[in-house]
Amino acid sequence: QCHEAEPYHVKNIEWNNSRHAVATRYPTGEGRSSCVSCHSGIGFIDATDGVPTPELRTEWEAIVCAACHDPHNGANPHQLRTVAPVTLGNGVVVGEGGNGKLCMNCHKSRRDAEDYVQDYHSHFGPHYGPQADMLAGSNAIDYGRPIPRSTHIIAVGDSCVTCHLQETAADDPAHTLAGGHTFKMTWEGENPEDPSDDEHLTGACADCHGEIENFDLVRQDYNGDGIAEGVQTEIRSLMNRLGTLLPPVGQPEVDEVTEEYTLAQRQAAYNYTFVHDDGSMGVHNATYAAGILKASIADLSGDPSICGDKDDDCLPDDWEIEHFGSIEAQDGQGDPDNDTVTNVMEYSVRTLPTNKDSDGDGFSDFDE
Repeated sequence: QCHEAEPYHVKNIEWNNSRHAVATRYPTGEGRSSCVSCHSGIGFIDATDGVPTPELRTEWEAIVCAACHDPHNGANPHQLRTVAPVTLGNGVVVGEGGNGKLCMNCHKSRRDAEDYVQDYHSHFGPHYGPQADMLAGSNAIDYGRPIPRSTHIIAVGDSCVTCHLQETAADDPAHTLAGGHTFKMTWEGENPEDPSDDEHLTGACADCHGEIENFDLVRQDYNGDGIAEGVQTEIRSLMNRLGTLLPPVGQPEVDEVTEEYTLAQRQAAYNYTFVHDDGSMGVHNATYAAGILKASIADLSGDPSICGDKDDDCLPDDWEIEHFGSIEAQDGQGDPDNDTVTNVMEYSVRTLPTNKDSDGDGFSDFDE
């Protein structure tokens, strides 16, 4: 009641324009104790207080202020209810991300991807919001390949919060409609059907990427067509290419995963859905999104060249040439420096495959 008086108090106005304010009632009520830790404000409060899942209150409440901010505890910045490390469905613990770790408690896939795809499931895919998994570059199907990832989770101090809670000026047309507690990165302008009048909140990007007009910034040629286009354009291209390899073959979009899908198709469909449901179309972690899509394309098509890996040993050809002089000299399980760290692992963690002590500090790569 107090935080809804312009021009100084706009948080509640922003929140009313967010998806949190309209949280659906479907996943609440009797028998929904496994859902309410994210789909009801009081369920989330109980869960962060350590209440066992069967004992969570299951009645509906939107994700209100007190779900995320504890009015009786100032231990965390902004009285956030928790900023503790978050465990993903595959057991990986995410310790980076600052205050954004609060968001990651719910915005994660809740699946162990490798186990999940072994069987068919209705409503197939990660549990709708795998943003934490994407940001961490973890918990998709990697086919044994070391998939590179971006540094957003480290470089952006408060991760989700830094970008999604950007402030807008009082005279900005997007004020209370994007940024702040709307959590939206884009205001769709006076005409939502016309993208030309959209306003994208790119201020948080400027420190690293310079001034940009939208999120489709040019990074590199992820889809291998010889042209470096915007990252979102590149990721859409890879998704369309993968979609055409999945039933119904030739159609760029995957509508439904059916019981007829093979294991290989389920694996690829999981990665397709993982990128789709992340929602950022590569912005959260372009390198990882491109990597898992290309790995899926390589697996379904039988052509590893899209991964830059002509000999299909899970090592990029340019990396092999740089360190070994050719792509035939070593494979992924080789260990030319005899430090018991395989070439695949050396590539994954960016150590030198021909030097036992890559950083020259007196400790072997294996020990570190």
